[in-house]
Amino acid sequence: MHRRNEQCHRASCVIHEQHARRLLRWLDAAPKAKTNPPSFMAAVANTSGAESAAVVLLGPEHTEVLVATSNSLARAAHDLESILGEGPVHDCSAARGLLTTSGAELTTRWPHYGPALAQLGIDTVAAAPLRVDRICLGTLAVFGPRAARPESLTTIADAITRSVLVSPDNDAFDENGIPRLPLFDEGDHQPLVHQAVGMLSAQVGCEVADALELLRAHAFAENKTLDQVAHQVVRGRLPLH
Repeated sequence: MHRRNEQCHRASCVIHEQHARRLLRWLDAAPKAKTNPPSFMAAVANTSGAESAAVVLLGPEHTEVLVATSNSLARAAHDLESILGEGPVHDCSAARGLLTTSGAELTTRWPHYGPALAQLGIDTVAAAPLRVDRICLGTLAVFGPRAARPESLTTIADAITRSVLVSPDNDAFDENGIPRLPLFDEGDHQPLVHQAVGMLSAQVGCEVADALELLRAHAFAENKTLDQVAHQVVRGRLPLH
């Protein structure tokens, strides 16, 4: 147990040290470069040995309450999973165990999601649950043509859970009861998606889960992201009923 805790603390130190160093370099160059600050998730991806990484936090009935990604590739991979309804976040959070898939196994495991990943140039996926005791708070997923180190991914997921999600420093909550997570400030809380799902549920008279599937189906048919379709629904420009 103590060795396990040691590994977790070491992984946490590596991630935070990398992020701190990147922030310092950015602060030195910011007046000239005028770029956005580096994201915490970029340090997570690098520590994991992967090209890209995403953290997805889950609420009741496995609804997504926050998505934080290291770069546009990770965001695109997550958007595909949101639309297609299959992928590492779904499987890992359900099984609550480490998941690794690569090459032809991607298509075998996910008939729709796998080929879509290949078009993004992704041929390796690994995911680990973010757990507190027996509760799954979400999933850490890593992607890339460069393979992640699956044997350390669980340790990194535990490090994120302890040092970011359930840290004593995170004692403030928003109006929805979700902890404020400064390191995930770049994260997307997907308010438009949740609002659109609620509106569809009321308009059509169906369950929330069915309304989400309706939103996904339209996004897939129109080759759009969930955010784009949700924006149309909320604005009243796309009555799906």
